Amino acid sequence: MKAQPEASIEIIGHSHNVGKDGIDMLLSQKRADSVRRYLIDKFGFEKSRIHTLGTGLINRSPTIRQNRGDRKTKESNLSFTNFR
Repeated sequence: MKAQPEASIEIIGHSHNVGKDGIDMLLSQKRADSVRRYLIDKFGFEKSRIHTLGTGLINRSPTIRQNRGDRKTKESNLSFTNFR
């Protein structure tokens, strides 16, 4: 981010398929917001350059869509798009 002062990032949070849609949407937003706070606190990124979006059950990778029965299992994905 320091080497690319014009760059901004979007953090997209996802959730599992257990629970109600509204709760999963809120959970996914909180996950994205948590990553944003970490990047700001740990690395000093500018708040205005980091955007978040919670998608709930929408747009998850196929590996996350299945309930593995282990609620402690966490899966994270990091994608870079339109990065110059």
